[in-house]
Amino acid sequence: NSSFITLIPKLKDPQNLFEYRPISLIGCVYKIVAKLLANRLKKEAKRGHKSCLVFKVDYERAYDSVSWAFLSYMVRRLGFYTKWISWIEGCLHSASVSVLVNGSPTNEFIP
Repeated sequence: NSSFITLIPKLKDPQNLFEYRPISLIGCVYKIVAKLLANRLKKEAKRGHKSCLVFKVDYERAYDSVSWAFLSYMVRRLGFYTKWISWIEGCLHSASVSVLVNGSPTNEFIP
């Protein structure tokens, strides 16, 4: 579950750092797992004929302020299967990042 951080220009001919925007290029495996989980959750919600709430967290803004123990507690209380919880936690806890400098990645670090 690796991703790269790089800068892309906001303008055609950037002259200073403020004219660039940082973006994260998320790894393919994470995207596939996240999509599979979302699709299965949708099917389960439709099949169960129960009320359902789905929310998406902005990873960049929430990562440092989320209580992961509380989130884990809540998904268990909401009745998520252990296998699902392990997949979700695996995606979150296996994250690593590299910065692309002139197109080459730096050493990975854990956010």
